[in-house]
Amino acid sequence: MLLLFIIISILITMTVLVVPRAIIQMNINKISKLRRYSEDFKRKFLKYQMIQMVNHVKILVLVAILSVGSTILMTYKLIVYEIKQSSLVGELAGVREEIEIIHLKYQELLNELPVREYPSNGIELSQIFPKNNVDQKEIEKLEVNIANKIYPYFGYTSPVVIYNQEKKLLIINFSSLSVENIQADEIKKNQNYFIEELSANRSIIEVLIKFNQKNELVEQFHYIRNTMTDKLESNYEYGKVD
Repeated sequence: MLLLFIIISILITMTVLVVPRAIIQMNINKISKLRRYSEDFKRKFLKYQMIQMVNHVKILVLVAILSVGSTILMTYKLIVYEIKQSSLVGELAGVREEIEIIHLKYQELLNELPVREYPSNGIELSQIFPKNNVDQKEIEKLEVNIANKIYPYFGYTSPVVIYNQEKKLLIINFSSLSVENIQADEIKKNQNYFIEELSANRSIIEVLIKFNQKNELVEQFHYIRNTMTDKLESNYEYGKVD
């Protein structure tokens, strides 16, 4: 904004200086074309022309100085801007690198933590789901509550939970999950207990659980309520996603 103000001010100043000079020169040219005038007038007019010529030169020098000054100022501002941008890019790259290092250390710490054993009496999922339909705000609270309750039993990776009230569908998406084989076995057991507890809740007739690693889907499980047994049962075999 300051640079723009300076440029506009310089342009206005140059206009104020140049336009009057141009008008004066036009009048001088008109008078010069006159054929009849006295010698005394001619002598005074020539003197006036010389004075105005000197003034023209002064104004042109001043305009040139202003032009050069404004060019130097704009160049300086652009250089400073580029330096700041380069410095900012470097700082952002450093921050990204630090975040990646922290994320790796955090993941290493999580891998060292034992997966919590699923309680035999469950994690009180029945108290989370409402008996009647609720608004979107309450659904969002429900999704957060489920995520907070189950993440210790799935490798300490907080999932993204989506609940479709109309379809009675629960989608659980785990991101960046990286666990050892022993922990994977414990997570599988906890998953079975979790589905078993969900079966007792009539608000759910379908569950989709996804496990992702580096933004790629590696495992997924689909459960649907069996009308005969009234329980959530796997819709396809456990395994890797190709």
